Amino acid sequence: MDNKIESFTIVLPVKLISKANYRQDRKGDQWRKYQAFNLELGTLIKAILPQNWLGEGKVEGERDLCYYYVGIIANSRLDVGNYSKSILDALERIVYMDDKAVKYSFSYQDDRLSKEEIKVVCGRSSMDNNQIKDKEIITWLNNQI
Repeated sequence: MDNKIESFTIVLPVKLISKANYRQDRKGDQWRKYQAFNLELGTLIKAILPQNWLGEGKVEGERDLCYYYVGIIANSRLDVGNYSKSILDALERIVYMDDKAVKYSFSYQDDRLSKEEIKVVCGRSSMDNNQIKDKEIITWLNNQI
């Protein structure tokens, strides 16, 4: 299974911000703070991401040719669905063109991590690789914790 999924793990030294807090006011100060956080995350990700994962050459409308699997592990009491969306958004146009290419994602709260760090696990496989079963992907994701 491991040879079917190419993967990496990174630890981002930032405190999580939940996207949900900024949905109502997309033009106000709160939305600008979220956008600044998203840009900071993108910069950090680009700096520590393995080179073969950078998807920056893509243009709007280009389709991803892989399925992506993303795990977000943090020590946070924020709603896991909202903080995972923050990370998935930050990975857009860096790892994948659009987060629609993410076939599976999971979020996990881990008290062993500092509140000032986020562990991100990404895997990918070719869309042509029909040998990977859903159960194998879920097992792979669970093994990343």
